[in-house]
Amino acid sequence: LTLIRQLCNLMKSGGFAMKKWASNDTAALSDLPVEVTSPLETSRLWKTLGLYWNRRLDVLTFMPPAEIPLGQHDTKRQLVSLAAKVFDPLGCVAPHSIRAKKLFQALWLTGIKWDDPLPAEINGKWISWKDELERLSAIQVQRALVPVPRDQVGRSQLHVFGDAAEAAYGAVAYLLTQARDGVPQVRFVLAKARVAPIKRLSLPRLELMASLLAARCTKEMGFSTDKQVCWSDSSVALSWIKGDPRKWKTFVANRVQEIITLTEPSQWRYVPTADNPADRLSRGCTLERLLKDHLWWNGPDWLQQPESEWPRLSVVVSPEEARGTDPERRTTVALTTTLPAQGLQMVQPDQARRRRGERRGNSSLTLLELQEAEKKWVREGQAGAFPIRRIGSGYTEWPKISQIASLSPFMDMEGLLRVGVRLTNAALPWCHKHPLLLPPDGTIVALIVRRAHESELHAGVNQTLAALRRRYWVIRGRQAVKRCIRSCITCRRQDGRPFCPLMSELPVARVEPTFPFGHVGLDFAGSLHVRDEDRGVKKVYICLFTCMVTRAVHIEIVADMTTTSFLSAFRRFVARRGTPEVIQSDNFRTFKQADAFIRSLFVGKRAEQFHNELACRCIQWRYTTERAPWSGGYWERLVRSVKNALRKVLGRSLLRFDELRTTLCELEARINNRPLTLLSEDPKDCAPLTPAHFLIGRELAALPTSSGETPSGTGARHLGRQYLVSLNVRGKWKKIDRPPEVDDLVLVTEDTVPRSRWKLGVITELLPGSDGIVRSVRLRNARGVLTRPSRLLVLLEPAKACLNIRVGYRRRRFGGRDDVISKEVSKRD
Repeated sequence: LTLIRQLCNLMKSGGFAMKKWASNDTAALSDLPVEVTSPLETSRLWKTLGLYWNRRLDVLTFMPPAEIPLGQHDTKRQLVSLAAKVFDPLGCVAPHSIRAKKLFQALWLTGIKWDDPLPAEINGKWISWKDELERLSAIQVQRALVPVPRDQVGRSQLHVFGDAAEAAYGAVAYLLTQARDGVPQVRFVLAKARVAPIKRLSLPRLELMASLLAARCTKEMGFSTDKQVCWSDSSVALSWIKGDPRKWKTFVANRVQEIITLTEPSQWRYVPTADNPADRLSRGCTLERLLKDHLWWNGPDWLQQPESEWPRLSVVVSPEEARGTDPERRTTVALTTTLPAQGLQMVQPDQARRRRGERRGNSSLTLLELQEAEKKWVREGQAGAFPIRRIGSGYTEWPKISQIASLSPFMDMEGLLRVGVRLTNAALPWCHKHPLLLPPDGTIVALIVRRAHESELHAGVNQTLAALRRRYWVIRGRQAVKRCIRSCITCRRQDGRPFCPLMSELPVARVEPTFPFGHVGLDFAGSLHVRDEDRGVKKVYICLFTCMVTRAVHIEIVADMTTTSFLSAFRRFVARRGTPEVIQSDNFRTFKQADAFIRSLFVGKRAEQFHNELACRCIQWRYTTERAPWSGGYWERLVRSVKNALRKVLGRSLLRFDELRTTLCELEARINNRPLTLLSEDPKDCAPLTPAHFLIGRELAALPTSSGETPSGTGARHLGRQYLVSLNVRGKWKKIDRPPEVDDLVLVTEDTVPRSRWKLGVITELLPGSDGIVRSVRLRNARGVLTRPSRLLVLLEPAKACLNIRVGYRRRRFGGRDDVISKEVSKRD
């Protein structure tokens, strides 16, 4: 009453009159004038801050929306509009409202427009939800959170529950109060519900998001309590909250960090799912069921009981059950020993900690704990490979073929097998004289060998084996070290060799008989310098055409690198040799001006003119595989022959343009007169086959035949068969190597870049040849999608390798960042 008078005087000083005072206690307003009070009507609901208040019963309630669509085929717009009319800032009917939110999310995923009718499967659920709105007026929530005067409250506690399902998650809060001489009472405070993100998350992560929502609810209360308790039915989420955030991935770590900022980890407890009222928020509930739901309105019954009766999580973490102790999921011995050591630390009693002078919150591991964890793994590896009982009983008569017969194994005081042999009197540490005995293979053995290899800075087999045997004796240790070095990504990155596919079959264009220069290879060479009377010295270039079948060459000289000059040279070639069917050129993108000129013919302003010329003559232009110059080896070899001959003939001479053209024509004749088959020692044999035989029917240097003699076509075909047969032998790339596979992690070689700076890539597509052998692939790296020959790729890690080992190596060896844009991610949190 004093507060009412103070408010009236304050507002009156500003010219405002306070009227329509209402209270659930009529005696409280008896001293006020009748004109400033609101009459008490049993059927009237007072509306304050958007909520309806029945002051006679002192409860908050709801009113159904004034206009509810009666149609059986509502639209998305009507659904959203009607769902928004249920004003519920406290979340009293959130289990009912979350059903409408889930329907709206389902509609959003269908992509229908705002005024389109609802799909049949959603329309039925929507009609059911809409029909329940008439029952809103039956909802009554106690307005008073504290049923007794504050000076009589003995204790007060805030309890917040969180839960999540695949479609939604939420949190609900209750206030427990107890008078000094009364019984505890629990009142509903507020609830919040959210639909799950469209991007699918694992259930533990959704439970963590529900826990974060519960932690935020604890800070939204405008009053203080003696104690705050947060509840979750997810043991995984609770383990995250009570662990170090730095251990988890970014998604989990960020949310755990916010939770422990808003609350203390000690405030979190486990609640069984059946006693969790937030389960109504995650799954949804009808209004009819919500009206009778005692758990929703009052919380679990055991909240009113002593704390000793509250549920407890009865799971004890053993060393074997500590998080991530499976050695198959670890990439180093350090991780393999650290995690079980942490598990040992978790289950050690407080008395043992106090004897060592440690605090409970100290999470650092001691040397003794790490050694115990490593011994644990060694003991398990030995138990699965060696007859522990026979060795422990003193058995020494081993068969000659036994792997351990020559090692004289014995069991030490800790139950570990060690090597006996002959170094007892040597002045060496005991662990060097009697190393631990390990089987030839296994995950633990691989990790221990890897540690020795890395500690020796990725040394070779002998040095790694020597370092390993200072503490461990691995059966067939040399083979184990070799396996480790072969699988070491760092060593592969520095020493690995590219794929070596079998040399391909000759293409049809190389072996199918056709007229000379029917299938042509094209390349540029230069530049050369010539003496010009007007400009002194200028550059010229060589355009070389070679026949794929006859191996004949045609050399043209071009004055400059323009489309006009090239087309002129091309027309001269066609006029003298005929129109080819196919022209093939290199696709190797270098900085050479000639190669850049060939590429420029297909782009920019020159492209239209050049394409018109090819189209008019019905010529196909083909490229070889990018960065695979050996695909055009038949013209590259002839380019080298031309360059070598020019270097010997010209030396440092500077010729005029017509002199150089004459020299090139003579050089063309010499190359076309070279033998294609082996020379015979028998003078009766025919002369060797040359490209000139296909051009003019005889050698260019031979004397003219008499008028009655003509070249024999049968002899030419016979010589042709001899030449083709000579190409049947593979000079290199003879063995069948492991072919590349999709998702292989590879290193892309580059000639102009040091090996340490070669980029990583992931193979996305195989491009097999006509014989089914893969010689080119498409890969993805930081630059995008590239096409490369397999001979330029060094295999770092096969596609079938363990995923978590791959991710661990990549981050640890390459600076902790992902050098490859890859779809492969670890599935663990």
